[in-house]
Amino acid sequence: MKTKYYKTIKPATAKARIANLVEAHNKAWEKLRNCEKCGGFKGDSVYDYRLAEAITFSQALRTMGITEVDFLAD
Repeated sequence: MKTKYYKTIKPATAKARIANLVEAHNKAWEKLRNCEKCGGFKGDSVYDYRLAEAITFSQALRTMGITEVDFLAD
């Protein structure tokens, strides 16, 4: 049962998945910045969705130990 849910993946596949996650993280924050430029504000449903998406990607990367700022790496 354990092997059914926890499969090992090749290092190249892992790198590709991490690269896709980092790219999605950057796009999510860019979408949020564009939303702010267009007049989005807290409480607006589109802005709140973009903010939640960006924060979720950041938390996923931080959980994996990938950070943009050095002091967050500990």
